[in-house]
Amino acid sequence: MTPLARLATLLLTSAIALPALAAPPAPPVTVTDDGPTYTLSNGYLTVKIDKKTADITSIKTPHTATPNVELMGYLSGHHAGYWEQSPALAARLDDKITIDPATNSGDRAEVSVKGWSDGKTIMGPHPTAAGQGGGLIADLEIRYTLERGAKGVYTYAIFTHQDTYPAGSVGESRFGFKLSGSVFDWLSIDDQRNALMPTGKDWDAGTDLNMKESRRLTTGPYAGRAEHKYDYSADQSKIPAFGWSSTKEHVGLYLINPSF
Repeated sequence: MTPLARLATLLLTSAIALPALAAPPAPPVTVTDDGPTYTLSNGYLTVKIDKKTADITSIKTPHTATPNVELMGYLSGHHAGYWEQSPALAARLDDKITIDPATNSGDRAEVSVKGWSDGKTIMGPHPTAAGQGGGLIADLEIRYTLERGAKGVYTYAIFTHQDTYPAGSVGESRFGFKLSGSVFDWLSIDDQRNALMPTGKDWDAGTDLNMKESRRLTTGPYAGRAEHKYDYSADQSKIPAFGWSSTKEHVGLYLINPSF
């Protein structure tokens, strides 16, 4: 065996003999009843859920340039994170902890906010397209789940039409976020749309074009460009994940579709 061959053999043997370093265990999940809200936390995320509207009212993480900066936005319309339909206007309302982390060694927590229709619409006096003219007659339960070590929160909605209820319909059901404009500035949809975005102030200062969703920007790095919300439309089946990130806080918030 040549000296070079012996050296290679020794190096290989040393590499095989190195023990693997175990990752520190993730902290347990907790759920706290704060009165008007539930707080879910796993050491990476802290998420607050409103007990009446079932909205996500706050998301924070210590892993930002400014630790625990608020990621949700409160600027216009419906704030923060929300489903298109809310149980808040249902005839009866209930909330509960559906998975208590105290019963599973802190592996998972889940909370529920449910509204019972009692045969009446849950859309209130000002229905939207989501309620097909106010005809959404169903019980609505919205749940949020957080797992140990997870970097995201899972949400789902359950619509139940009792056989004693009159006919109803639902046009669409979506979940959306209004994010903090002082935090997020970069939008990622696909390879063609992955860039720094105009600010809300740039949009407000723009000149109206031929429809309410379209303006010509007059300020910011894209001054002179026509901006339109449908420039960011996409087939969901082609974008299983999309969302915003922050060049300042070094954090991203993305919607991930579990199925299509």
